[in-house]
Amino acid sequence: MNSDGALDGPILEIKDLSMRFRIEHPTTLKEQVMNVLKRRRYANPNDNNTSFWALRDVCFSLEEGDRLGVIGVNGSGKSTLLNLICGIYKPSAGTIIRRGAIFPVLQMGLGFDSEATAEENVYLTASFYGFHKHEVTSLVDEIFEFSELTAFRDQPLKIFSTGMQARLGFTICTSMTPDILVLDEVFAPGDAHWVQKALKRLHEMMDSARLLIMATHNMGHVKNYCNKCLWLHAGQIKAFGGVEVADQYLKRYSSCQKF
Repeated sequence: MNSDGALDGPILEIKDLSMRFRIEHPTTLKEQVMNVLKRRRYANPNDNNTSFWALRDVCFSLEEGDRLGVIGVNGSGKSTLLNLICGIYKPSAGTIIRRGAIFPVLQMGLGFDSEATAEENVYLTASFYGFHKHEVTSLVDEIFEFSELTAFRDQPLKIFSTGMQARLGFTICTSMTPDILVLDEVFAPGDAHWVQKALKRLHEMMDSARLLIMATHNMGHVKNYCNKCLWLHAGQIKAFGGVEVADQYLKRYSSCQKF
């Protein structure tokens, strides 16, 4: 770390990262029928090749201050990459070097218990992300004030509407101050008042993070918030560079609208 408090060298290094998943096969008649109706394809259960590579040999590094947009069609490996960076998945091969506290905003309400109260769920969710109870206690009042759910903090989550749960989940996830912020298509749902309020908070969090990684289908978000762009295709890097990569992606898919 230099005299300005910035880290020397990359804040994130990805080296030869690969992730292999096992393909599950239907076991019951109902599952087989449903899979036919949904036109799912499975490998032959007698074939040893019953797995697929979600990512293959991904390499890149990011410096402090970088804002990376991760793009690609559905199934290209964007969410897999984010889950690996956050430590949710263990890679099949390769290494991930992180320098700083990481905070993923991947799924709102991840780890919620419908039988527990809203306040209990605040602590539960924070612990899931690796925060200790004493770190959360000072934030609880502000979380309920911002989410406009103070009157419901002692009520079980099962009485909450979907919108109320989304507001609580969003506020919990954006109440921490990470070094590395990871977003997976997270832009606040709700009415116009809430969306404006929540987006302002999210932008402030994005500005304060030392490193931002955002997976998105919205090229406008890449151009507005990012200085670098990673294009994944079939689990491999198609292009990595500045935001002009988003223009290459748009040009490639403009005729078929596969976003």
